[in-house]
Amino acid sequence: MPLITEADLKKQIKSRSFSPVYVLCGSEQLYIRQYTKLLTDAVTGKAPSDFNFHRFSGEVNLDTVASAIGVVPFMSEYNCVLLTDIFLDMMSADELDKLKSICKMKAEGTVLILSMPSYVPKRNAKAWEAIQKRAQKDGSVVKFDKPTDDKLEKYIAKWANQQGKFITRLNAARLIKLCGNDLTRLKNEVDKLCAYTEGEEIQMDAIDLLVAQTLEARMRKRRSR
Repeated sequence: MPLITEADLKKQIKSRSFSPVYVLCGSEQLYIRQYTKLLTDAVTGKAPSDFNFHRFSGEVNLDTVASAIGVVPFMSEYNCVLLTDIFLDMMSADELDKLKSICKMKAEGTVLILSMPSYVPKRNAKAWEAIQKRAQKDGSVVKFDKPTDDKLEKYIAKWANQQGKFITRLNAARLIKLCGNDLTRLKNEVDKLCAYTEGEEIQMDAIDLLVAQTLEARMRKRRSR
């Protein structure tokens, strides 16, 4: 299966038509975290048992991971194995090969989720790409990359609307200029502005007063002088 989109992943979650393996990665950490939770909750249910839900992070024992994949679901439709932010750069070549083999393991009723919301491999970047390609053959790989400014403006407007507030595209663009394109930071700033704003519209002066500029924004300002 090729790379799938965010919309494809939503459809799979809604229909409960799960792939045997998922890789969730990219540069947009907020959405990787959110969809990891949505997918995991959909697979495991609201109250997963320790028998059917196995979570690993950081430095992991791959033999233990492989054993968890082989567990037969007990009083549950699925067995879920979640690997989140595992230390790929600390793995040897043999361990990376073993992880690649794990990504092609097929056990009836098991869903393997490999999620990297805050850790991006650098030393083993090529091996990480190979693992993603291996996962694509039997499963689903979703890459959440930084959205365009146009899409960011829509996200900002949506977050404001959810809190009963309104923001113009001009003011949303101002917020992006100050904060950059990190969704987590933008969401936090929108929440702060909504709490501060008494009326319905988030005004430019509130943005300039409350939103701390990133180092990059300050540097751009200095260079423009």
